[in-house]
Amino acid sequence: NSIRKSSLTKEDGCCNNSIMTNSDILAFNHKQRTHFNTLCEKLFDGNKRNESYFESVPCCYICECEEIFTEFTVNNFRFVRCSNCGAVYVNPRLKHDYYNEIQQKWGQYFKIKVIPSAQLRKEIYGNNKYLLVAKYFENQGAILDIGSGIGLELSIFKEKGWDCYGVEPNIFAANYARKHFGLNIANTDIESFVPDRQFDLITSFGVLPIFKDPVSVLRKIKKWLAPGGYICMEMSAADSVLVRYYENGGAGYVDRGGLEGEKQLMLYSIKSINLLAEKTSCRCVEMKTDGLDMITLNRLFLNSEIPDPQIKKLQKLLDSSLQGDRIRVVLRPEK
Repeated sequence: NSIRKSSLTKEDGCCNNSIMTNSDILAFNHKQRTHFNTLCEKLFDGNKRNESYFESVPCCYICECEEIFTEFTVNNFRFVRCSNCGAVYVNPRLKHDYYNEIQQKWGQYFKIKVIPSAQLRKEIYGNNKYLLVAKYFENQGAILDIGSGIGLELSIFKEKGWDCYGVEPNIFAANYARKHFGLNIANTDIESFVPDRQFDLITSFGVLPIFKDPVSVLRKIKKWLAPGGYICMEMSAADSVLVRYYENGGAGYVDRGGLEGEKQLMLYSIKSINLLAEKTSCRCVEMKTDGLDMITLNRLFLNSEIPDPQIKKLQKLLDSSLQGDRIRVVLRPEK
């Protein structure tokens, strides 16, 4: 009924209370939805799109197929599923300039949603991500985290003795990571970042779905790896139960699962991930989902009627068949 909240100052966007209650959670969800409405108020007149802010996507980002299998709407954004590789993407998408403008305003997102639950996110999600890749290394090495946010994942690697570097375009998040965790963060985007060394591990949690050319991005990242290195990515999953809910006629506002059309361009299916690996001469050595589908559906649409133990069992069952809304992939270059 409550979760531990990190000790933060009002300047960080949160009070110093040690416990986040259900009321706190509802308040933060309300703040996030209000923030979403503010960001997107120019984009829609009621349910009608303001076409001047949008542009059509001619084909799938991964396989370049022009045909779609299904289409559905979430938070007024139109999503389509590629009939070839099964990837799901926003179409039409926001034009480049306005999309970048919204991305820079997501410092408020870190204050509203990430920081209040920072300690919980670090202990559970951050540790899960660390354990996913740590088993591939006998010794600590150098890690680059692309889209490092406020530094939660990197801080765990730092505590374990890794040499840590991050790239984060949002200035609020970059400064937070430097101040609170003492991390080496480049406040820039991946297009402008020029590393002066190679890395044993490159991670990218939730970042690849924002790029229009993920194949080129992965090829670029791959060049920064030291021999024998690994790439670990987390993407929103196109095969998730949460996506299928909307794809099959579900309705209502949702604040996660890659279905925030103002934040992400696409969601990855298992087939599209394997195709991406093939196109970039990488081998997928591990794939798993770690979703929050059932928690999200229970909270948003079932008034939390299903008890937590049952929700966790259901989610575990979904993840065992790769149907969770977050998919994590470990890649290793073949050449």
